[in-house]
Amino acid sequence: MSGIITEHEPFGTLLGYAPGGVAIYSSDYDTITEAEKEDDISFRSYIGNEYMGYKWQCVEFARRFLYLNYGVVFTDVGMAYEIFSLRFLRHVVDDSILPLRAFKNGCQQAPVAGALLIWQEGGEFKRTGHVAVITQVCADKVRIVEQNVIHHKLPRGQQWTRELPMHVKDGYYTLSDTFTDTQILGWMIQTIDDEYAWTEPAVNPALMTLHAARLDEKADFTGKWLDESDPMEKAYVKANHGHNLNADPHEYFTISETAENALMQATNEVHLMYLHATEKVLKDDNLLKLFNIPEILWPRLRLSWQNRRH
Repeated sequence: MSGIITEHEPFGTLLGYAPGGVAIYSSDYDTITEAEKEDDISFRSYIGNEYMGYKWQCVEFARRFLYLNYGVVFTDVGMAYEIFSLRFLRHVVDDSILPLRAFKNGCQQAPVAGALLIWQEGGEFKRTGHVAVITQVCADKVRIVEQNVIHHKLPRGQQWTRELPMHVKDGYYTLSDTFTDTQILGWMIQTIDDEYAWTEPAVNPALMTLHAARLDEKADFTGKWLDESDPMEKAYVKANHGHNLNADPHEYFTISETAENALMQATNEVHLMYLHATEKVLKDDNLLKLFNIPEILWPRLRLSWQNRRH
């Protein structure tokens, strides 16, 4: 990437604006103190009651861009690359659902302005992947806007952060990154047209099956491994009629790596739903009253929630 400005602006500095007047902020976490990092609530980005994400990460920007320009948001994800598996957007005004299609890099569907561009985890985007928004499609390149890649101010009037080369051959569109160690999964367009859309391969049902297994019967589980001098552990022993984990300590279950990944994704999504539901209740006195929690405890409850670390 020739001509790149390497000077970093402090975390939270306004770097410029994307189309629609959407602000782009520096996410240089190296410029904030450990004490500031402990203030978890200050890192949560909201527009009204709508959660955008964690300041100032790529997912936060992508969700905020869609919200401000189109009034839609995508559901919560643990990592940016997981967005490529989403299949709908939510219209914030009436909670209606709009179809979202994924198109693999190198397919016959041309990228369009306003589409989300998704990277696989790895390289520059290790562990998390990345998401950007395509702002302009030219004959041999696309312009994108993003957070958490550049940390310098954009030239006045420039509404994009990077230009990515685009190669078109025989009607197939392929984008290349400016980093050499990354992989672009593809782009996502809010459309009902699925002619060239990518669908995840069907999972073999056998891979989602629980398999019972047994330990060697010679293994001895009759020993007392709990400390009955501890009231909590003694209560456990009493409730379970001994130092038992289950009725048959030799039995256990196994699942495939495919099932494990699906389980992790589902439980992460449920956890995020729980977080936002709790946040919504704690912000609304009328909702909080429904739980019959004494009002004298509300301030301490809210403070505890605000200071949580997860």
